[in-house]
Amino acid sequence: MVEVHTAAILPPQGITVGHPAAFVAAAFGGMAAPMFITLSGWGIYKSGIVNANAIEQSDKNWFRWISTRVIILIACQILVNILLNIERGGRFYWQTPGVLSLLAIAALITPLILRMSMSLRLGIFFLLLLSPTIIGEYSGLSWSWEERVNSIGYIEWFERLLLNGTYPAIPWLSYIFLGTLIYDFRT
Repeated sequence: MVEVHTAAILPPQGITVGHPAAFVAAAFGGMAAPMFITLSGWGIYKSGIVNANAIEQSDKNWFRWISTRVIILIACQILVNILLNIERGGRFYWQTPGVLSLLAIAALITPLILRMSMSLRLGIFFLLLLSPTIIGEYSGLSWSWEERVNSIGYIEWFERLLLNGTYPAIPWLSYIFLGTLIYDFRT
């Protein structure tokens, strides 16, 4: 994943986006993103289980546990977007939701996930996995990169966050749920 992002920002001289070497690099990087989100789901779920016992389900403690993670993840997302701003040769706008925004959503729903049975999580996993075929063109299949990373107003920003951005919650939360299922199969 780092390889692909670095190559996109600092492409080797003479290598274009359509070059075969770029496709090979993208293939390797593309495999890393789902694995990273799956491992994050595993870790978030494990952390939630461990902390659920430690904080004894107190609403105040849950709020502190979740809000700390969400604030840090969103702040880091904004920082990454500012550093890789499209106006300075980067790939994002400061407000573009991305992978860290996705992880913030996962942190927000962790208490709900902890209360779900394995069969319910498996059902949600498959539903999220199939969601691009359900929402069809609304997922932005034919969009340019500019359309995918830009949003005008709050409604479009939430659309990018949930449905058609770079790492939209629907379907990418499927990998978070996959991580929780893998955690349950650990023995």
